[in-house]
Amino acid sequence: MKKLILLAAAAVVAFFTNPSSGRHQEAFDQEFRRDHPVMGFLGGGLVASHMLTYHGYGVFSTSEFGHRTMSVGAFGIVHVRTAAIANMADELLKS
Repeated sequence: MKKLILLAAAAVVAFFTNPSSGRHQEAFDQEFRRDHPVMGFLGGGLVASHMLTYHGYGVFSTSEFGHRTMSVGAFGIVHVRTAAIANMADELLKS
């Protein structure tokens, strides 16, 4: 019974601390600027962050560019996939 209560409490906390679309965009922009300082200085990270598609699943969330998952968020924390940023930057430079 205690395990069930702890699981329910964790789910409630996860639901209320699920990162928003804006938080995913901020985290992406910061990581983009760290990996690509020149493009970031020119606003590339900010522009690219607005090209992300946000998906909220209640207890966690993701953002995607095309069909690639760029970031995953839960419990108020957003993890940005740096390898995906490199691929996205290459695609943006080619177009």
